[in-house]
Amino acid sequence: MSMKRRHIAAWFGAALAGSPAATAQTERQRRIGVLSILPRGAEGPTPFEDALARHGWVEGRNLIIERRHADGATARLPALAAELVASQPEVIFTMAGTPGARAARAATDRIPIVFEAVNDPVASGLVASLGKPGGLLTGSATYTRALDPKRMQLLTETLARPARIAVLDAVRTAEQRARSVDPFPALPGVTHELFEIRGAAELEGAFERITRWKATGLVVMHTPMTSAIPVEITRLALQHRLPGIADGFRFGESGMLMTYTTDFIEAFERGAEYVSRILGGARPADLPVVQVSRFHFVVNQRTARELGVRIPRSILVQATRVIE
Repeated sequence: MSMKRRHIAAWFGAALAGSPAATAQTERQRRIGVLSILPRGAEGPTPFEDALARHGWVEGRNLIIERRHADGATARLPALAAELVASQPEVIFTMAGTPGARAARAATDRIPIVFEAVNDPVASGLVASLGKPGGLLTGSATYTRALDPKRMQLLTETLARPARIAVLDAVRTAEQRARSVDPFPALPGVTHELFEIRGAAELEGAFERITRWKATGLVVMHTPMTSAIPVEITRLALQHRLPGIADGFRFGESGMLMTYTTDFIEAFERGAEYVSRILGGARPADLPVVQVSRFHFVVNQRTARELGVRIPRSILVQATRVIE
């Protein structure tokens, strides 16, 4: 080969090695698992993935993400967690509340686990303490049991008295209810009744019972299962002309009258940070559990007009967002 041709070949090889395609081929790909209570595709591009990218982890470039979706069925979480463990990720991120974190912990004694917005992980036995979690689990915590009574209060302050409030919840044992649900406040002129469901298939029947009970309002309890079916719950609430309040942005986007919710974006962002740090060599035992501190109260005035509900000014001034 002539000297000139050797120079051209060397230049071309160097340029190709520096190209994005070559970089993508040579960059080491790391593997993580994501265990979600939501249906596949329901969450869209998640703040978790956006935050991962800000930390330099991009799916398809230097990251492989194994996903398992429970479609709102908490009973499926243990089997899905076992599938994730079999795929041999370096860390698992759970988006399924306490049941998801517990399922992941039961499936492995070696893979680090980062949980998202778990309600009181110390009381749930997931970590030793917030500051020093110990073991393989860490993540973000929220104390949602105190928020359900707050939702009841906000809704009843909005409705005319007397009010009959249907409380829609997942089926729980007496022990689970005592551990996870704060008693609702005794409010003058307000009565409430509990309606439990095991999944979306039981929603229609539950709303028929709620209608026969002559409810004038609806409180949707925060559970992984109810969080997975906000569109279905909101549709039935509007169909039965029930002013309601729930937890989660997707309820608000679907048309629920009010939502009072933890800022789960904050939890996703912290989850991505912790996943990144663990991929960099950090131990979950050394990463303190972070308490989610931001909350959002959204009022949907369009739904209020549709249902003939007048939102008092005392409620509107508390809102962080009003949908007109």
